[in-house]
Amino acid sequence: MRKKMLFAGVSILMLALSVFGFLQFSKRSTHAQNFAEVEGLVFYFGSGVGAWSTELEIQPDGSFSGYYHDANAGETGDGYPGGTLYQCGFSGKLAPPARTGDYTFTTKLLSLELEQTPGEETISEGMLVISAAPYGLDDADEFTLYRPGIALDALPGAFVDWVSIALGEDDTTLPFYGLYNSAGEKGFSSYAAAG
Repeated sequence: MRKKMLFAGVSILMLALSVFGFLQFSKRSTHAQNFAEVEGLVFYFGSGVGAWSTELEIQPDGSFSGYYHDANAGETGDGYPGGTLYQCGFSGKLAPPARTGDYTFTTKLLSLELEQTPGEETISEGMLVISAAPYGLDDADEFTLYRPGIALDALPGAFVDWVSIALGEDDTTLPFYGLYNSAGEKGFSSYAAAG
């Protein structure tokens, strides 16, 4: 009798542990704990035309920092013969990513802070420097993170248009991690950070 009770108790315990393990696995499969997958990558937003871009790096905890610049040599004036530079240093925080597919995660922008107030002007080394907002993060709320390997025809057209400068002529799948500002319809490609 004692053996049967002991066996039943062990069986119930093993069943409970199995259910707990399954629930934990299911939780992990839908919610990534952090952004460790993209640590060491620089997300790049630009058209390939003109001297402008926005770049940002995401840390495993979702904090990020970046820099936007747009240099216009033709915008000159008294005291700034070297042209005009629009720039912005920024930082912020993203919510933990939620898995929405084999190649996709979504996250929310929790905060965005600019180093300077947009519109501030200074003249430095013959250039007019104007602080600006970071292009590419306009109207930012929800972001989608795409893993390499997702079919290009499964991606939003606006995202593909923005990252097309980083795609090969014969690519049918995304060859890099991508970041998409859904509301602003802006797409970032990525590359490995130097060093």
